Amino acid sequence: MTWKFCHLLHKLIRDGHRRVPEESHRFISRIKQLGQFWKHLNTSGYGICNETYSKLLVERLEFHRKYPVMPGSLVLTESQIKTLESDLDNAFEMTIDMLDQMDNLLSLQSKVYDAMECLRWSSLVPQGQCLLAPLILVILDTSKFYDYLVKMIFKLHGQVPPDALEGHRTRFREVFRRTKKFYEESSNLQYFKYLVSIPTLPSAAPNFLQASDLESYQTPHAYLHSEGSEDGQSVAADEVLLDLSAEEQVQQHSHSQDPRDEQIIALTHDLEDERFAKERLIAEARSRIEQYENRLAQMQSEYEHVRREADEAHDESECLR
Repeated sequence: MTWKFCHLLHKLIRDGHRRVPEESHRFISRIKQLGQFWKHLNTSGYGICNETYSKLLVERLEFHRKYPVMPGSLVLTESQIKTLESDLDNAFEMTIDMLDQMDNLLSLQSKVYDAMECLRWSSLVPQGQCLLAPLILVILDTSKFYDYLVKMIFKLHGQVPPDALEGHRTRFREVFRRTKKFYEESSNLQYFKYLVSIPTLPSAAPNFLQASDLESYQTPHAYLHSEGSEDGQSVAADEVLLDLSAEEQVQQHSHSQDPRDEQIIALTHDLEDERFAKERLIAEARSRIEQYENRLAQMQSEYEHVRREADEAHDESECLR
């Protein structure tokens, strides 16, 4: 039940309403307790997996609370990515947090595969499929985090001295190695073949010290087969790929397309970008307010301490008189 609960919560964070991460954060202590319960219970093959999954969800909710501009689906437009990259301090810290998220996802994958091997379950039996099911979400999440990491770390290398990013490069190389191994192993499992498209990573990690590597970089696309291709469209097996008889109709349709539709699409994109920028400003404002409130509380505490010392000194001086 715990495993299915974690899987369901993960799906809700990814595919549910955009406020799910925010609304779920208030239950974070319960998820922590759930993980602690399974940490000390080794009677089930799911024990270590449940503990790892609970930890992943806790830190995922913390991540979205820290970066509310990042939706649960992890889908950002190019303009939104550039907005995040424009704030150097934020980009530096966010890449570290995304590396942490990748570590959590890959740790869950590793624990699941270890459990499958220990229990000798096949991906074709119901028990094995139940254990493997959340890894579909892990594949989708890692492909997004990987893509954003590559783009943002390249951007950082254009603005920050390479020595300051040595830790980023070292951690990313390890993440790349583990992710590549995960994708290759998963591609060989029959269970995943008809459910999710698993991307293929290059033979070597990007060289962030060489800016030209970004030009040859290809975004890894992972998507559910039920959703079709990356752009959400699927092609049936018996569908005609090229219908020459309809070519003229297509051309006529493209010429007669209402320019207002294009304007509506452009305005919609602009509206999304504005909303994204607004949410980012609100998040920064909340962070500043929290800092000011903490500083005010600290100053009040210091004031009370100084006042007590002054009163004590005054009382002592009165006694000496």
